[in-house]
Amino acid sequence: MVRLIKVLLRSAGILFFIVLIGYLLVAFLLPTPKEPEPISLNGSKFERVFEPFDGQFVAVYITKNISDEESLKYLQEWENLNAGFDRRDLTELVGFDKRRSSISNIRCLVLIDCRNGKYHRFKEEHYDEKGGLIHYISSEEKQDTWVQISKASIIDELAMRFCEKSAY
Repeated sequence: MVRLIKVLLRSAGILFFIVLIGYLLVAFLLPTPKEPEPISLNGSKFERVFEPFDGQFVAVYITKNISDEESLKYLQEWENLNAGFDRRDLTELVGFDKRRSSISNIRCLVLIDCRNGKYHRFKEEHYDEKGGLIHYISSEEKQDTWVQISKASIIDELAMRFCEKSAY
């Protein structure tokens, strides 16, 4: 009886190891989903400073309530770019498995380069209407592009507020 239990435990361990190796191979071989054009930050509100001003850079969190049109457009672009995925994969990294039909608001960490008048969307979090996280875009997934700050935008207001006058 003891020998049978040892054989069963060894078999279960080997089976678990094979399944784990198979899962890791599939996870690394599948391409990651592509991100569509980011949702515009127009109409965003300042939330808080992430990092204090260091003379050249300031990092701030901003939030924006997303309109139904913006949400639908983003989700449709995401599906078009990622034909092999469905909207459940939009939330795969944070552990949800429901098909998503809307994004209610976003929270974005923006790094402002005060001396050059540019900004970079460092990371984004997309939330549903109940405030649950449904999509996270890390800085590694974003292109390392710096965008010129548009006049009369929320980023322009934040740059004027947090950057030294001579720098911006």
